[in-house]
Amino acid sequence: MNQQKAITYSLLAYIRANSELINGPLDIFVPLIKRALSMMHKNGINSGKNISEIYEHSKKIYDMVFPLPVLKKILNIISTEINNTKEGAFILNKDDSFIISNYTFVEYDEVTRKREVQIKELEELFQKFCTASDYNIKKDESIFHFIEEHKITLAKYLSNSEVSEPHDYTTVVQFINYFKNITPVYDLIKSLYLGSILSEYIEYTPSTIAIST
Repeated sequence: MNQQKAITYSLLAYIRANSELINGPLDIFVPLIKRALSMMHKNGINSGKNISEIYEHSKKIYDMVFPLPVLKKILNIISTEINNTKEGAFILNKDDSFIISNYTFVEYDEVTRKREVQIKELEELFQKFCTASDYNIKKDESIFHFIEEHKITLAKYLSNSEVSEPHDYTTVVQFINYFKNITPVYDLIKSLYLGSILSEYIEYTPSTIAIST
């Protein structure tokens, strides 16, 4: 997991915890795509021939893949919502071309900026912890890598269950345990874990989502 994906995971967890409008599994992703549309508009992209252009921009912003059928469903939700307000306009045509008109969405920009700083500091803390403990850090070994690759074990650990981890990840487990009583850091670790779980909802097909809701 790179830093951008970690920011995305943390943002998903924040949206889930702070939004009162989460009614279905897709709703937590709506603000992400709204923000992507706003950023596209800010950068002078006011229309496109296909939603694949939104797909590419969203992937670049969040380091996360939004399958086109699911993205289209999200865009239909946004189009209906925006066009019923005075926030601007987003038109999704039947041929999947689109128009973005005077649309700005900055609701989570400040949260994102704070998360960028916090996540950078978290990784730096991990590096310092390993150095102080005389551990040799592998090229791809980090707190983010641990969270993404060991979700099941981490869930047991966060619930205070006994954890048995391979030796390669002893450093990371000790790091989490060391910071468990430092609330801001531990809360960030938990938000990254929760966000990694929430991100899996995007893999559902529209038909599966319809059944789930």
